Amino acid sequence: MMTTRRLLTSLLLTGAAIGGACTFHANASMLGGESSPPSSPPPANGAPANGAPAANGPGVQSVEVITDDSGKQYHVQQGEKGDPAAIGCADGQREAFVDRATYPRIAGCLASWPGAMSLRAGRASKACGDDAPGGGCASPADACAPGWHVC
Repeated sequence: MMTTRRLLTSLLLTGAAIGGACTFHANASMLGGESSPPSSPPPANGAPANGAPAANGPGVQSVEVITDDSGKQYHVQQGEKGDPAAIGCADGQREAFVDRATYPRIAGCLASWPGAMSLRAGRASKACGDDAPGGGCASPADACAPGWHVC
């Protein structure tokens, strides 16, 4: 059975990928005040690769080159590593919406799971992601940290 890496974000990575994101719902006191959504979309983290990867922009720590099933390469920005509950991704690192100051309640998490699964599938309660030991997810929801969910 083939396992494909998928980026759970609101950006569509490839024509065959399904868009989604890990989001966090909290009251304003938990976040130190209410945050307004950004007025412009995030950088094209899933845009096709052109040239050498460059780690630039707020929150970007590095850039990973991934290849989809059709052989197209993409540069995926890697955010800072940290506590999964604060980052939003179960493996403790964002691959989209990497600037936590701008995007405090949405995180793009790179993960893989076998076959085609519904993004509505429940958690299997095993942390996973491209930076987690063992990597692969039993369910797409497992790519989100506890307290966060796929949207």
